[in-house]
Amino acid sequence: MKTIDELTDADALRGLATESNRRLGAEIFTYDRIDIEESKPDHVVAQVKVPTGQTRRVELDVEEDVLAWKCTCGSASGKNDVFCKHAVAAVLKLTAAE
Repeated sequence: MKTIDELTDADALRGLATESNRRLGAEIFTYDRIDIEESKPDHVVAQVKVPTGQTRRVELDVEEDVLAWKCTCGSASGKNDVFCKHAVAAVLKLTAAE
C-alpha cells in the first residue's frame, strides 16, 4: 500500500498542483500557518489558517494506492479537482515535520 508521503513527493506535487498553487502553498507554509491534527501513513488532517483569519480544513487520504483530497476552500474535493494551495501547504508542513 502506498503512503501519502510517496504520493506527494516533489515530483508528484508538480503534477498535482498548478505552479501558482505550489507558490501560494509555499508562501502559507513559510508563515507557519498549518497545524497537522492527525498524521497516519494513509490519512492526514490539517488546519490551514488563511490571511483573513479563517481556517481551511484539508484532508488527504490514500484510497487503493491513489491520493484523494478535500479542502473546505471548495477548490479541492476529490481525485480530479484542483490540488489547492492549502493542500500544498499541508503537504509541505507534513514533509518538514519528518
